[in-house]
Amino acid sequence: MIGSDDSGQLSYFATKARDRIRRNHLTERLGKLSLLTSVAVVVTLVIASSMIPDTLADTLMVIMGSMLLLFGIRQGYSYATAEKDLIKQYEFMLRIFQNARRRLDNTSDPMEQRQILVALGGSALDEQAQWILMHRDRSIDQGEIWRMGS
Repeated sequence: MIGSDDSGQLSYFATKARDRIRRNHLTERLGKLSLLTSVAVVVTLVIASSMIPDTLADTLMVIMGSMLLLFGIRQGYSYATAEKDLIKQYEFMLRIFQNARRRLDNTSDPMEQRQILVALGGSALDEQAQWILMHRDRSIDQGEIWRMGS
């Protein structure tokens, strides 16, 4: 079912695209924050290293390292879940479903409606095949390994 903005495939792909874009922005903001934190800590240590007690310098280094670690973990998760690729896929699928919905709304001819739906189905299958080919070499995550063993 193609659906509308509130239901069906249109709603699904719009929601998924927004969700993935939001997650990607979170990763980007975390990257910027960790970079700014690192620069601030390094500049502080270079300029005022003689005036800063060792315990504070150590705390600043831990904060910097923790921020970089958090960003690295989030970036790794983003890569492992193919976040940017999913955004492209969801946006593409949203566009083809929107185009099909628009074309179906503009015709009342059953034969033309069938042709639109066949073309939509073919495009969706092509996209799924491309997705599988592109990601079949990705490693299986730990959760999948545990599920296969049970």
